[in-house]
Amino acid sequence: MTSPYARSTAAPAGRWQDRAVCRALPPAVFDPPVGDWDAVRAAKGLCRVCPVAVTCLREAMAEEGGMGAQHRATIRGGYTPEERVAIHRTYAAARRAATPTPTN
Repeated sequence: MTSPYARSTAAPAGRWQDRAVCRALPPAVFDPPVGDWDAVRAAKGLCRVCPVAVTCLREAMAEEGGMGAQHRATIRGGYTPEERVAIHRTYAAARRAATPTPTN
């Protein structure tokens, strides 16, 4: 099974980051204080209208791998660190379930 987080080789010319909504915003917008759910919703709202949100999420997932939420930072691709951990766990469990178990 190929990882859905694998980087695409068919990306348009230029860096995807150059087309991101966040490129002109302070990084702190995507790193809200713990418990500030209004700020989290605002950052996610920006990601929802971003033309490269899927690419951003894939990049984050590829970079972070199986790291726990405490080792992930900021909202990326419209997801919090905790949400990205859950996505990774779901994908990893599906991958394990799809892998045949050797028999003797």
